[in-house]
Amino acid sequence: MEKKEETRPRWQDYDTVFTNAKAGMDQVDPDHVKRVVYELSKGSPHFVNEQRKMEANNERIQKMVLAKEQLREGERSRLRKVAESILGDLELTRDLSRTWMHVDMDCFFFAVEALKDPSLHNRPVAVGGKSMISTANYEARKYGVRSAMPPFIAMHLCPQLLLINTNFDEYSKASQFLAKRSVSAWQLAEELREEVHAATGLTCSVGIAANRRLAKVCSDINKPNGQYCLPNHDQAIRKFVETLPVRKISGIGKVMEKVLKDAVGVTVCGELIEKRDLVVGLFSPSSAAFLLAVSLGIGATEHEELEEGKVGRRGMSCERTFKETADKQFLVEKCKQMVHHLVEDLSKEGLKGKTITLKMKTAGFEIKSRSVTLAHFTCSETEIIDEALKLLNQELPVRLRLLGVRMSNFEEKIMLPKGQTSLDKLFAEGEKADLPSTTGTENQLLENELLRGDRTTTFPWSRSGWSCKSCTFFNQDGRERSCAICGERKGSLTSDSCWCIICDALVLKEKMSEHEDYHLALQFEKRERLLNGLEPIPKRGRQATLSEIFTK
Repeated sequence: MEKKEETRPRWQDYDTVFTNAKAGMDQVDPDHVKRVVYELSKGSPHFVNEQRKMEANNERIQKMVLAKEQLREGERSRLRKVAESILGDLELTRDLSRTWMHVDMDCFFFAVEALKDPSLHNRPVAVGGKSMISTANYEARKYGVRSAMPPFIAMHLCPQLLLINTNFDEYSKASQFLAKRSVSAWQLAEELREEVHAATGLTCSVGIAANRRLAKVCSDINKPNGQYCLPNHDQAIRKFVETLPVRKISGIGKVMEKVLKDAVGVTVCGELIEKRDLVVGLFSPSSAAFLLAVSLGIGATEHEELEEGKVGRRGMSCERTFKETADKQFLVEKCKQMVHHLVEDLSKEGLKGKTITLKMKTAGFEIKSRSVTLAHFTCSETEIIDEALKLLNQELPVRLRLLGVRMSNFEEKIMLPKGQTSLDKLFAEGEKADLPSTTGTENQLLENELLRGDRTTTFPWSRSGWSCKSCTFFNQDGRERSCAICGERKGSLTSDSCWCIICDALVLKEKMSEHEDYHLALQFEKRERLLNGLEPIPKRGRQATLSEIFTK
């Protein structure tokens, strides 16, 4: 009689973000949480959507595994040399002269609630709405309850859980005070924590390291109400990242974690160096550069200096999750509320924008976004509401569980040097306006570099970044059509759209003429600055970029 093969329980193959251990969840059994989440979610729209994404990711992993198997030793040897060259270049960028502090408030929403009722400290408590938990205290985390978890799952894991509704006005008041707190040196981390606690009754944890990436990781080590300092020494940093799980790194989520584990065999940062040839061979140039920098513990160490008149953000948004509904009146009112909060935030920073985007999450957890670009800059609540409702009405009827409004394409005050003609003034003078004269050689070079339309000149608009809709990672190089982390494409080519050959943006065909005019206007402005001597004339040759090195 043949012995029946044991079947593997389906829940064991179910990937869920809720098993990722946050601070205070080290003793939680991830299999128990996974099994509960699976049993309570299966068959739901969220479950179906997660399964779809998991299947797509598994397909990607299988392709990478196949590509890995096809790599011959000679090719792997070449990839190792490329990786070693890149690692050497990255090592030259290591900056140990600065010290970064990352201050992380401990269970912030809960801590504010506990100030009003100290007895909450002794029981498991979560703060959130009917659709999602915003934060959970450490007593609740012992049961596997965490942020972003639906309350019905949290209540199953911890039946005695107390759920408190959010009070954003109170949290805003507390955060405004905290935003004013600052220190000038890493030695004052302890004093900072003491001052914050004395003034607000709230606790925070501090991470101290040589760069932003490591400081954020360090802030999670001695939570709650603690601090951790990673010495600014090369050896100490290498030893620290050698055994650091890749999931601890900001920018590596559950999708990338699974890809690294199943396709490359990497679970900790130190293994990225050991398998550097596969990192270079299987991932895109920008992804490989990111992963190799992680393996060395290298991250950003400087603040970007904004030019006078420039805006330090790409966009501003406000969104809320609610119980799924198709009620038109409810959706309209929710949209108006989001616009009201958005306009308040815009007014605080004195911002005006042109592009209004409506974000929607359907009952099937599909993310949709619709946008419109106005002919002028605005921060008018009435005008933004009108445009947002037009976008919403185009989608009705629809069942939604999330709605958000975003403003981008902000107005920037361009500070022109004395004697320089503005772009508006240049166009006002007519298309045949005479430009300042220069030598024949310089004119010929300008014609070659600016007007022939090839890719030799690097324009600033070609580097504008974009946020991935799947994993939310911000891709800094706008020319990358796929996300550096999860591989999701930044747009889907359809019959009514096409890629811009200059900036690789996905543009509706009916808008392409307007889009090309934008590039032409910038070319005129670039040309004028060069002719006025405000910028050096570009050289014919230039150094290869990191991405080009990878693809050689």
